[in-house]
Amino acid sequence: MMATKSTPPMPIEEVDEAIARAFRELEWKDAREDLIRLGENSAEYLRAHVELEHTIPSPSKALDCRRQMWYKSHGTESDRGLPESWILAAMSGVVTEPIWHTILAHADPRLEVSPVSTLDLGYGVGTCDGELRKLPGKPLIELKRRTGWAFEFSRERGFQAEEENGVAQAQDYMKAAGRKWTLMLMSVADHSFYQNIMRKFKRQPGKKFPFYLVEWIEFNPDYSKRITERQYGTVELLNDDEPPAREQGIDNKLLDPDNGNWPCHTPDRVGGCPFWKKCTERGP
Repeated sequence: MMATKSTPPMPIEEVDEAIARAFRELEWKDAREDLIRLGENSAEYLRAHVELEHTIPSPSKALDCRRQMWYKSHGTESDRGLPESWILAAMSGVVTEPIWHTILAHADPRLEVSPVSTLDLGYGVGTCDGELRKLPGKPLIELKRRTGWAFEFSRERGFQAEEENGVAQAQDYMKAAGRKWTLMLMSVADHSFYQNIMRKFKRQPGKKFPFYLVEWIEFNPDYSKRITERQYGTVELLNDDEPPAREQGIDNKLLDPDNGNWPCHTPDRVGGCPFWKKCTERGP
């Protein structure tokens, strides 16, 4: 994607420092009213999240393998059930979002998160995690939660390189909402475990590794157009009677298709595809 040329609505260093300061200085006993409201509102937040309309293709799966999406859209029985731990991870991720809303409001009044109505994406609908309406241009916000290595790769290489699906999702939302920026905030699922592993792996026993990352994503009309074209093309393929060809799968670099073999082809790299057996038996 093209390099950023315009100025973000708030310097990312300032955003990062505000969040860090909130964690350093926040006295939970002084924030008890916020904690009470957080508890009272969490049930409604969870209900709204569960009741969201999910279309296929979804904006968060823009670059996933189209054959996998075809299987999902046609109600195909999966080869295996979801790992039990994924259920807890998914529930925990949803609960984390209102907590981050509270932290951001304490970090800086400009970072208070406001809800955004469901967006019409053309090929389907989607709902982003909110907007920062007190900042110039009312940028959107997307909250992500990742395990250790996925978090570390994003820390080292940036969201543009490691979270292309998340960036594509943000582009879709910005186009539909008419916004120029999205604040991406990623937290690590288990910071203590992640930090211990990184200290040993990188041979830095005293280093303090972060437990969250923030990065501005700028709207890119050319990149957004490529994503939109792919999404409309996916809709057409999902209407076919036969599943489309297998694609790059778990590497999610599908806007540049000539970039290697299918990494999901071997059992040790099946990733999260629940239809791997059916897919490989069918062939390319």
